[in-house]
Amino acid sequence: MSTNKLQVIYQQTSKLTHQEKLALISKLVADLQKTPKNKKHKLAELQGLGKEMWEKINTEQYLSDLRSEWVLNKIPFRKIMIDTAPLINI
Repeated sequence: MSTNKLQVIYQQTSKLTHQEKLALISKLVADLQKTPKNKKHKLAELQGLGKEMWEKINTEQYLSDLRSEWVLNKIPFRKIMIDTAPLINI
Protein backbone atom coordinates (compact mmCIF):
# COMPACT_ATOMS: atom_id res chain seq x y z
CA MET A 1 0.00 0.00 0.00
CA SER A 2 1.38 3.38 -0.93
CA THR A 3 2.20 6.05 1.63
CA ASN A 4 -0.41 8.29 0.03
CA LYS A 5 -3.16 5.72 0.66
CA LEU A 6 -2.05 5.36 4.26
CA GLN A 7 -2.18 9.11 4.76
CA VAL A 8 -5.73 9.24 3.38
CA ILE A 9 -6.81 6.40 5.67
CA TYR A 10 -5.15 8.06 8.66
CA GLN A 11 -6.88 11.36 7.91
CA GLN A 12 -10.21 9.56 7.73
CA THR A 13 -9.63 7.66 10.98
CA SER A 14 -8.56 10.81 12.79
CA LYS A 15 -12.18 11.98 12.48
CA LEU A 16 -13.48 8.95 14.37
CA THR A 17 -14.41 9.07 18.02
CA HIS A 18 -12.19 7.43 20.60
CA GLN A 19 -14.59 4.49 20.87
CA GLU A 20 -14.73 4.05 17.07
CA LYS A 21 -10.93 4.07 16.88
CA LEU A 22 -10.74 1.34 19.53
CA ALA A 23 -13.30 -0.72 17.61
CA LEU A 24 -11.31 -0.28 14.39
CA ILE A 25 -8.08 -1.32 16.09
CA SER A 26 -9.80 -4.41 17.50
CA LYS A 27 -11.00 -5.40 14.04
CA LEU A 28 -7.55 -4.85 12.52
CA VAL A 29 -5.89 -6.94 15.25
CA ALA A 30 -8.43 -9.72 14.72
CA ASP A 31 -7.74 -9.68 10.98
CA LEU A 32 -4.00 -9.84 11.55
CA GLN A 33 -4.36 -12.77 13.91
CA LYS A 34 -6.34 -14.70 11.28
CA THR A 35 -3.67 -14.12 8.63
CA PRO A 36 -0.99 -16.83 8.62
CA LYS A 37 2.43 -15.38 9.40
CA ASN A 38 4.44 -17.80 7.30
CA LYS A 39 2.28 -18.41 4.30
CA LYS A 40 3.62 -21.28 2.24
CA HIS A 41 4.04 -20.36 -1.38
CA LYS A 42 3.65 -22.56 -4.41
CA LEU A 43 6.32 -22.79 -7.07
CA ALA A 44 3.75 -21.80 -9.68
CA GLU A 45 3.56 -18.34 -8.06
CA LEU A 46 7.02 -17.63 -9.47
CA GLN A 47 5.84 -18.06 -13.05
CA GLY A 48 6.67 -14.96 -15.07
CA LEU A 49 8.72 -13.39 -12.29
CA GLY A 50 11.51 -11.32 -13.84
CA LYS A 51 10.31 -11.87 -17.40
CA GLU A 52 10.81 -8.19 -18.21
CA MET A 53 14.50 -8.74 -17.48
CA TRP A 54 14.77 -11.24 -20.36
CA GLU A 55 12.59 -9.44 -22.91
CA LYS A 56 15.48 -7.70 -24.65
CA ILE A 57 17.95 -10.57 -24.30
CA ASN A 58 18.42 -13.17 -27.00
CA THR A 59 18.40 -16.28 -24.84
CA GLU A 60 20.06 -18.47 -27.48
CA GLN A 61 22.96 -16.01 -27.73
CA TYR A 62 23.14 -15.72 -23.94
CA LEU A 63 23.41 -19.51 -23.54
CA SER A 64 25.94 -19.74 -26.36
CA ASP A 65 28.10 -17.07 -24.71
CA LEU A 66 27.83 -18.82 -21.36
CA ARG A 67 28.86 -22.15 -22.85
CA SER A 68 31.79 -20.55 -24.69
CA GLU A 69 33.06 -19.29 -21.32
CA TRP A 70 33.32 -22.90 -20.20
CA VAL A 71 35.44 -23.67 -23.26
CA LEU A 72 37.59 -20.54 -22.90
CA ASN A 73 38.25 -21.34 -19.26
CA LYS A 74 38.91 -24.97 -20.28
CA ILE A 75 36.58 -26.37 -17.67
CA PRO A 76 35.60 -29.84 -18.85
CA PHE A 77 32.06 -30.87 -18.06
CA ARG A 78 33.38 -34.04 -16.38
CA LYS A 79 35.38 -31.89 -13.92
CA ILE A 80 32.31 -29.81 -13.13
CA MET A 81 30.38 -33.00 -12.37
CA ILE A 82 33.20 -34.41 -10.21
CA ASP A 83 33.64 -31.16 -8.26
CA THR A 84 29.94 -30.82 -7.60
CA ALA A 85 29.21 -34.51 -7.00
CA PRO A 86 29.33 -34.23 -3.19
CA LEU A 87 26.79 -31.43 -3.40
CA ILE A 88 24.31 -33.40 -5.46
CA ASN A 89 24.87 -36.85 -3.93
CA ILE A 90 26.27 -38.61 -6.98
